[in-house]
Amino acid sequence: MPTTKTFLYFSNPPATKKKLKRKICDIINTMILSVTTLSADFANLGQEVTNITQAGADWIHMDCFDGHFVPTLTFGPDMIKALRPYTDLPFDIHYMAKNPEQYVEATANAGANRMTVHFEACANPSKILDQIRASGMAAGLALMVNTPAEAIKPFLSQLDQILVMTVRGGFGGDPFREDMVPKIQQLREWIDAMPTDKKPLLAVDGGVSEKTIGLLAQAGADVFCSGSGVLGKPRDPSKYAVNIQNLRKKAASPI
Repeated sequence: MPTTKTFLYFSNPPATKKKLKRKICDIINTMILSVTTLSADFANLGQEVTNITQAGADWIHMDCFDGHFVPTLTFGPDMIKALRPYTDLPFDIHYMAKNPEQYVEATANAGANRMTVHFEACANPSKILDQIRASGMAAGLALMVNTPAEAIKPFLSQLDQILVMTVRGGFGGDPFREDMVPKIQQLREWIDAMPTDKKPLLAVDGGVSEKTIGLLAQAGADVFCSGSGVLGKPRDPSKYAVNIQNLRKKAASPI
């Protein structure tokens, strides 16, 4: 089985943005909007999940930060379990945590449907991907901004999802990194060359808004993890549905 290669995570590898030419029908047919709770009202999180569901989200995205892999501390399996009764939507769990294998069983038991862990946090990505799938969840690997796409190429056949960070990660509201577009395009090329029944979804996380979603969709993303792009700044539950509709329209609009 493939094991982790050694990379230096200090600067982005040189990459050239290719011409964007994805068909609008492909974007519409594959688009999944995974709304993140990181920007939600933590004092009223159950109702927020209900509001997001009723507004038309496809998935609920939860960022579990351990305070070590990234400085921020959020929540873990206990919160996932507490929120499960508030929606029937799939729970898309993103761990920014060291030693993520220790959370797999508890996350599955809490009712999660998908679990993505960071390549940079895994001693043996192949082993944890098998562990996640064996638990009944879809398995994903995430890449920090300074990690090249080539890092996870050996694991493509084991993946249900690839997540590309389009912000530095670990903090809500960080500025969007347009220089991640070539990485997304490269991953899209590899995925498109795979057999249909083996293709992982390609997700983007960070800075997804009406201004950026069209570019990300054209680059090849399927799953768009958005917090403040849906919930607003400041939050306004009365606008969640309109914001979701606008994101879908912008994703399918020529850029």
